[in-house]
Amino acid sequence: MKGHVINYRPEIDGLRAVAVLLVIIVHAFPDSLKNGFIGVDIFFVISGFLITGIIGTQLQASSFSVVDFYIRRANRIFPALVLVLAACLAFGWVSLFASEYQRLGRSAFSGAAFGANINAFLEGGYWDIDAKLKPLLHLWSLGVEEQFYLVWPLLLWAVWWRRGLLVASLATVFLASLCWNLWSVDSNQPAAFYLPLARVWELAAGGLLAIADQHRPMLAARIGSLLRNGSAILGIALIAAALLIPIPPEQFPGKYAILPVFGTVLIIAAGTRAWPNAILSNRWITYVGLISFPLYMWHFPVLAYSRILENGEVSPEYLWGGIALTFLLSAGTYHLVERPIRNHSRWRGRIAFSLTGLLIAVGTVGYFIYVQDGLESRYAGVLSESSDLPINPITSDSKLVVLGDSNAGHLAPGLSAIYGKQLRMAASPGWPFLIGTVYRPTVTLASSWNGTPEMTKDALEEIINDPTVDVVVISNQYMMYYYRDLLAEQSDPMSGTGAEAYEAGLRRTVQYLSEHGKKVVVFKSIPTRGEVGSIFACASRALPIPRRRPMACDRPLSEIAETRSDYDRVVEESVKGLNNAWIFDPLPVLCSDQVCPIEKQGILLYQDMSHLSADGSTLIGAELSKLVQRIRTGHLVGSRAP
Repeated sequence: MKGHVINYRPEIDGLRAVAVLLVIIVHAFPDSLKNGFIGVDIFFVISGFLITGIIGTQLQASSFSVVDFYIRRANRIFPALVLVLAACLAFGWVSLFASEYQRLGRSAFSGAAFGANINAFLEGGYWDIDAKLKPLLHLWSLGVEEQFYLVWPLLLWAVWWRRGLLVASLATVFLASLCWNLWSVDSNQPAAFYLPLARVWELAAGGLLAIADQHRPMLAARIGSLLRNGSAILGIALIAAALLIPIPPEQFPGKYAILPVFGTVLIIAAGTRAWPNAILSNRWITYVGLISFPLYMWHFPVLAYSRILENGEVSPEYLWGGIALTFLLSAGTYHLVERPIRNHSRWRGRIAFSLTGLLIAVGTVGYFIYVQDGLESRYAGVLSESSDLPINPITSDSKLVVLGDSNAGHLAPGLSAIYGKQLRMAASPGWPFLIGTVYRPTVTLASSWNGTPEMTKDALEEIINDPTVDVVVISNQYMMYYYRDLLAEQSDPMSGTGAEAYEAGLRRTVQYLSEHGKKVVVFKSIPTRGEVGSIFACASRALPIPRRRPMACDRPLSEIAETRSDYDRVVEESVKGLNNAWIFDPLPVLCSDQVCPIEKQGILLYQDMSHLSADGSTLIGAELSKLVQRIRTGHLVGSRAP
């Protein structure tokens, strides 16, 4: 071996082919090969072996250059990475909703910044339900390798010429990382899976094998064929065992990763002349190995977008079409991009500089998408375009007050068009304006939740002291308070439940306003639609590329009514026995006889899972104003729902 290269070993490309095919199979057919994710562990060992071998060869020839090393890494990794990031962002523009696109932007930025594994760790586990819908999740392994490349060459350079120190240093890294992996998988499995401290032992295992090969050249050729073949067969058996045994997801990598790692080490150690490795050296298999990096880079985004367009699932047509597209894109990337770059070795420095600039540009675009909340303006017309809904302004000397949290606030667009300056809003996010209630001391509050009993007191005093205010609408998101221990009684904040505090506070507030001569309407909460990943998935005119409409867009009315039965009782009790208190139920407006849709007659009723759109507010405002008018004219007497 001389220069900057090591002898080509076709069986390693064959091993790469096995690794990438395992990963593709587990992502495309997760039920058929549940443990196919060990292909990444095989990749780690191969990478450690090859990188250490290349650096060792250069050090031995006194030709190693840190700058040249990173130039070569950039020319190897950046072409496919830039293409995949750019393609994902471009396709996401026409196929993803704001929250999805924002997350993609963050993933693209972290991928360009060599921190995809850290971002994946912060977002959640590899086996999360929505993991298969994250187009760039697979870049986590590239992040681990990139972080390995930042340290490993410098370590080898520092200790190379002292063989004892070299072996001791690499062995220490290997053992320390392995022990950390075994310990941390029980205490923090996502950290063990994604972060480099618990993964570097896998790359170091390949590195140690490369060191052995450097200092004992042609070791595999010197041993007998029986030992060579036995080593390869045992390695295959260990990988096969890792594929077949049940591996609890919450226990990987841990001890289970030892099987594919040592299996790969044994296969590589067996050398080219072992007959099992001769199978891996088949030209068709090695071709797949040659395009394994673009295959790995393209397969997950293609499959993820297929599932996204199909509403989480994927039809056989999309699945097989996606696999075919993956191989086509990968072959094109290899032949049209990667090989031409490698063939222009004289210009590799300039090429690396250009690729780095492109990667920074793509990462910057991703960051911009992230900080701009997914650029919702791409389809803002779905909410902002007027639906020409009829509005009948009301002229009155009396004022209408809407009191409550953000579910009071979302009534403003519809009611302000009707009442104009005669509408007063007393709304604050996360604060229901109920007498005698406080936030429970043990609850962590959102930054926008700043309600206090004093705020409630001031708002109610202003209402009762204003003789022009005749009707008060109380509107809150009951899920916030009735099913969470967010609220407590002000007199004893540590006792009781949030539901009890909400019920008592609502009754007190309605009674207080009623006793002071105000007519009170308790506006029942709208149904929350958290079962839909994005409200815009239910819109018929949201994105240029249509997606399958989720079934949850039309939720059965009976199901919603059942979940609200306890809350309905609370609302009924709040007005019971009061002659000037009424209930407004939005369900007849938002729902049909059987279902509660998110889009109704081409109108998107919601802006997010728990708030009405402007059009939804207009529809509700029209019906609510009819009730208010009937109350004002005396056509409704007693505590009855309309």
